[in-house]
Parts: sequence; structure tokens; C-alpha cells
Amino acid sequence: MLQFLFVMTLLASDQPTSLKRWLADNQWKHRIILLYAPSASSPDLQKQRALLAADQAGLSERDLIVRELLTDQLSETDKAFVQEILNTTGNSFRVLLIGKDGGVKIRQANPITLKQLFGTIDGMSMRQQEMKKQRQWRVSRG
Repeated sequence: MLQFLFVMTLLASDQPTSLKRWLADNQWKHRIILLYAPSASSPDLQKQRALLAADQAGLSERDLIVRELLTDQLSETDKAFVQEILNTTGNSFRVLLIGKDGGVKIRQANPITLKQLFGTIDGMSMRQQEMKKQRQWRVSRG
């Protein structure tokens, strides 16, 4: 079974493309959750991981990719880009939801609940169209 939830840690030495390029490559294909934290042991990051793990099917259904950005493992170029899109220079936890159109839909400093995440996504016009197509497909098959 294909797994649509990809949790990746951005490691400068392992990442052939910049974060900016990776985001561009995924535009119009996936919604993206960026989890920015000082380190993998960040309590907010661990809490966010647990919240997201509670409904992987829901993440998959909404074409979500989760990517972790650990401050202590980012290249200088990616650090500057992250600070630009996060509107911060700090090393505290941040979560961003980026829509398929590439726009930042949610930016917050504490872990996001599934209710808030799914509510935001399900309210988007593109997601409404996706759900309509899914319903039509089910009716035609059923």
C-alpha cells in the first residue's frame, strides 16, 4: 500500500535540492505541513508528530505531505528561506500549512489539532472540488 504521509527530516548533506525548490516541485500536487523545530527532541515537535499520527488516513485523503525542518540540520540557504516564510528569526517551534497553490494557509507557534487542520483544508475551494469528484466517483461505481 502506498503511503502518502512522508515524514522527512531536512538534512543539508542528504538533500540534493533546496527547500524552496522542493516546495516548488510539490506545488499543485500536495498540501504540505512544515514542522520547524530547534531539534528532533523538541517537545512541541513530538506532540505534533503524535497529533498527526492519529489520523494518517485523513492526511492521505487530503494529499498532505509532512516535512520536518530541524534548525540544527538546515543549510544556511534553507535557514534564510525558512526564516523568510516563517516571518521569524527565532529557534522556536512553528507549523505551517501550505496549500497546493503554494500559499501559506496556517502559520502558528504551537502544534495544530487535526480538527483545525482538516477544517481549514476542507473549507478550501480546491478541496471542495476534490470531495465533489470523490462523491461522483463513488456514485458512478456504486
